[in-house]
Amino acid sequence: KQDRRLKKLFDKQTANTSRIDTDQFSISRLNLTEQIKEDDTAQEEQISDIRAMINIMTGCNKYCSYCIVPFTRGREISYPMSDILNAVKKDIDRGAKEITLIGQNVNSYIDPQTGARFPDLLQKVASIQGDFWVRFVSPHPQDMTKDLFHVMASHRPKLTAFLHFPLQSGSDTILKAMNRNYSVAEFLEKIGWIKELMPDAGITTDIIVGFPGETEQDYLATRNVMEKVKFDQIYSFIYSKRKFTKAYNMQDDCPQEEKARRLSGLQRRQREISLEQNSKNIGKTLKVLVEKELEPGKLLARTETNARVFITSKNANLVGSFVDVKIESTTVVNMSGTPTCHPACQP
Repeated sequence: KQDRRLKKLFDKQTANTSRIDTDQFSISRLNLTEQIKEDDTAQEEQISDIRAMINIMTGCNKYCSYCIVPFTRGREISYPMSDILNAVKKDIDRGAKEITLIGQNVNSYIDPQTGARFPDLLQKVASIQGDFWVRFVSPHPQDMTKDLFHVMASHRPKLTAFLHFPLQSGSDTILKAMNRNYSVAEFLEKIGWIKELMPDAGITTDIIVGFPGETEQDYLATRNVMEKVKFDQIYSFIYSKRKFTKAYNMQDDCPQEEKARRLSGLQRRQREISLEQNSKNIGKTLKVLVEKELEPGKLLARTETNARVFITSKNANLVGSFVDVKIESTTVVNMSGTPTCHPACQP
């Protein structure tokens, strides 16, 4: 989310997207289900010396009623698995420690040469030699299968226990109007799969507030799902119209002030949940990937579950390394701690 390619898209859309600022920019951010809109004729992009993002597909076949992507990017096209694996190997050889596989709906991936599906691709990536983490964004709940979670669980920590799983709404009525093709019960069943196989997994989601026709009851149904799942973070925003989409012409009789109230209440509660989730890690020792030096004596890292960690250490040589860190304090979006490794990496 802090990556340059996503930041460029975020900067473009914040000018015309209704949102409420929240604690340390954490809760109200770009809807990740609309993030991959830039030209991906090149299948990979090196984000930094230690992180790389690789497109595995382009386009979308879902036609969610609010989303412009199918009209701007066309139908789904998956790239050959052999090309993707070669791109991963090249980035690992260049020193990358984290690979993110990206696509509008990554779990719709089908290798055009063999017919292999996304879980097969993940298994192949996990079999590549090297000490690195693998993430992916974003899966679609409709296409999520339990075998994907089995693959993730059996290849930890190389395949990280982190899932961005876009809910959009906790109301079956609104999900139908959005053309999301799953029910709340189906979404919760799949959340149950990942919690069964990886109880400590990090789970984030997208939520749209104020979609045309949303009632107070629909909004409260979304709040109810939040309480059941306890997402680590929620990327939430007020619905905004997109030309050419089906929702563009839907009747919307909910005042903007009411939408803002709903979003504010949702985000306020999520800040409490996020703090509760982070606080569970106080006293624990977590493996992190050190991303960069923020200032002398302070490093930025990220856990397997994609949580940010500030590390107290003067050793800038830790950047690009996996380090064990004892968590000492937390906020809504960050944790802080000190390394537990050899003396060279101590404060």
